[in-house]
Amino acid sequence: MVYKIVSDEEVKLRNVKILVWGGSGTRKTEMAVRFLPDPLVIDSEFNARHVKDMPGVPDFQLVETGEVEVAMEVVRDAIAGRLKAKSGSKVQTVSIDSIAKLKEIKTDAQMVAKDKKAQSSNYYDPDKVMLTLQDRGKISAPLKRLIGMVAMAGVPWFVVVAREKNVWTEVPDPGNPNKLVLTKTDEVIPDGINNKYEFNLIFHFSGLGKDWRCTVDKTQGAIGTIFPVGSVLNEKQFAEKMELLRAYANDVRREEAPDMVEEGVKALQAAELQPVVFTKTDLAEYKTRMGVGQSIGEDLQKANLPVNPIDPTRKQEYLAVVDMVAARLQAN
Repeated sequence: MVYKIVSDEEVKLRNVKILVWGGSGTRKTEMAVRFLPDPLVIDSEFNARHVKDMPGVPDFQLVETGEVEVAMEVVRDAIAGRLKAKSGSKVQTVSIDSIAKLKEIKTDAQMVAKDKKAQSSNYYDPDKVMLTLQDRGKISAPLKRLIGMVAMAGVPWFVVVAREKNVWTEVPDPGNPNKLVLTKTDEVIPDGINNKYEFNLIFHFSGLGKDWRCTVDKTQGAIGTIFPVGSVLNEKQFAEKMELLRAYANDVRREEAPDMVEEGVKALQAAELQPVVFTKTDLAEYKTRMGVGQSIGEDLQKANLPVNPIDPTRKQEYLAVVDMVAARLQAN
């Protein structure tokens, strides 16, 4: 394995990753385009156009899509420096607005595909078409990948916008204390965000007009001197602190962090290329562990497995024969 050690003198800030969440109309979309340089908005809500003519909002670029795969492609191109801002420089800010909407669209598409497939069955019942855990995995996997790409840096500013949703909890049914029912609470959380560890800074926007407020939910490192956790800011205070944040991050090094998923894939591929070491002793130890004391030579021959010597590249087949014999012994 290859790795690199750098001294603290060489360490530079790669990027700043911000999560902005809140209720409808709390100016989440506006945040990235008003306060951060050379922004590009990936808009799945199809609302960013309304920000364009607001006073003081500079030029920004827009990609409207409901497909998470398209969003991932835009992020890849931004990380690689292939996207240019209207100023002619590389895009400095990428805002994803919003994760919950991308998930909603992906879920609807999966449900429609599932329904169409079910219609070909003689037992089709639209009320019984449901998403399985495997289906939901197919929905969540690219969304997790998209959030993971934010950590790869390559772009100085990443903003992820999330809606606000209420927390539901189980409480005893007033009519039947032995039964639990789901009840909506007043607590709110970011919708579609299961992991906050990816972000250096988390803002919760609330209120409208003069009642607008930003609550700082999380900061990392020296950013906390600008945005202390728990502080509540009005519009003027927030704008001033965003200027300080931009000055702090002025020397962001535009370098791409390792893609940990890709690194993991490479490691697995390298492991697969390593020669498999499986000996007769290993087979005997596995037999003992599975409680098989008798000879399995006849069973191995039936499975077309060589006995002396054994084939070290067919380890799983040998183990499967032992498992079969162990199951047979237990049945008897």
